[in-house]
Amino acid sequence: MKEFEGKKILILGGIKLSCDIVEHAKALGAYVAVADYYEDSPAKQIADEAVLIDATDVDKLVEYCIENDIDGITTGFVDILMPICYEVCKRLGKPYYATPKMISMATNKVDFKETCNKYDVPVPNTYYIGNVEGLEQIKENIEYPIFVKPLDASGSRGAGVCNNYDELLEQFKEAVEFSPTDNAIVEDYITGREFLLDYIAVNGEFRLLSIYDRYACSDRNSAINYANISVCPSAATDYYYEEINDKVI
Repeated sequence: MKEFEGKKILILGGIKLSCDIVEHAKALGAYVAVADYYEDSPAKQIADEAVLIDATDVDKLVEYCIENDIDGITTGFVDILMPICYEVCKRLGKPYYATPKMISMATNKVDFKETCNKYDVPVPNTYYIGNVEGLEQIKENIEYPIFVKPLDASGSRGAGVCNNYDELLEQFKEAVEFSPTDNAIVEDYITGREFLLDYIAVNGEFRLLSIYDRYACSDRNSAINYANISVCPSAATDYYYEEINDKVI
């Protein structure tokens, strides 16, 4: 008998990356349902059941889970659905892998940067957080290039590099369109080697799992470009271990 044989799992959000969750859960024997407001999202196409419910509608999701004896609910890769999933699990008395503080730090840029500053983890200098009316206040103090992004959105939507005030004003207006609170953040645009980190947490113990360099095309002007090549381990691994790793942990 497989580990999840006889269990029903609901996954919020049927984006392509969620297909990995569906496939793994099914391989463990679970009956997998996927909920969002699309009729044919990628994960729904391979799930056992496609549920046509807005993945942000907590009340309807809770009702569905009760009526269908759902054993567990999860989501992945969609920031906006993490607090929704937590609330659904909370109402149903089900476990969830993240706390409200963890979710906030992972999705709210201000909370994330404040937490990094608290533990001396270096982050880009922030010039401004707010709406477009306040931009004039910082006009004379900015050193370009700078980076603009929505305060509370994900997926690099509305984010971009600016080299002068006209570009800043245009990019800021675009950024707030993707912000539920109509706010954006202006910060230093950092150049140089870009690297990504993976950590693993097991029973309260945190360890660096991988660190690798990303090399993007030279004309990159936004956060959307993917790397042309990634190299693991990073050339900065020793430096990172000596200077940063303990602070991140």
